[in-house]
Amino acid sequence: MDHFMEFPDRNSIEELSEFTYKVLFCYMCTVMEYKVKILREYETYCYQVIYYLVQNENQAVIATRQVLLLIYDNNSFFSMSDIMKRKEIRGIAIKRAIQVLSGKDS
Repeated sequence: MDHFMEFPDRNSIEELSEFTYKVLFCYMCTVMEYKVKILREYETYCYQVIYYLVQNENQAVIATRQVLLLIYDNNSFFSMSDIMKRKEIRGIAIKRAIQVLSGKDS
C-alpha cells in the first residue's frame, strides 16, 4: 500500500452509486486498519521518546496520541522503511515533547 486514495468529499459521495460507495467504504476501512496496525508497532517507541524528555506519564500519553494522530494523516510515512519510520517518529516526538515542556501543549 504505497499510496492511499483520499475519501471523496460529501458532494462527490452524493453522486456515487451505492455499490461504488460501499467499495470505497471497504477500501477506506482497510486502509484505516492497515495504518492503525503500523502505528501500533511504533506506539511504545514514540511514548518512550516523549516520556524520556518530559518525565511525566500523563503528558507523555497525551503527547504520544497527538503524535500518532499527526502521523496517521501522513500517507508517505506508511511507505517508509522501518529505519525512516523510527526517524520520523523520533523527530516529531521530540518536537512535541519540547512543546509540552515549553507549555505550548495545545
